Amino acid sequence: MVLPDYRSDITLPLVKALRQLSLKATSIQWLFGRTLSNLLFCTIISPLRTEHPDHEKINFPLCEKLPYGRHPHNTLRHILLPTITQLNVKNHK
Repeated sequence: MVLPDYRSDITLPLVKALRQLSLKATSIQWLFGRTLSNLLFCTIISPLRTEHPDHEKINFPLCEKLPYGRHPHNTLRHILLPTITQLNVKNHK
């Protein structure tokens, strides 16, 4: 499933309420430029369409655990995780 590309200036009210998020084989572009202020746990596996022309950051200020699988690993540099306690990066082939 490919999620639409929402610019960061478009308000997505439910995003602020998310406490847990699991994305597998889908676009993560809609996350760029957003702060998910209540997110405690996020899983991102095989992200599609990870490029972002403005190189805005994805901010997960309370996220303590992030399993991240498959390529591209360079997307991780755009994710701010100030309270991370567990980061699992796997390359499944």
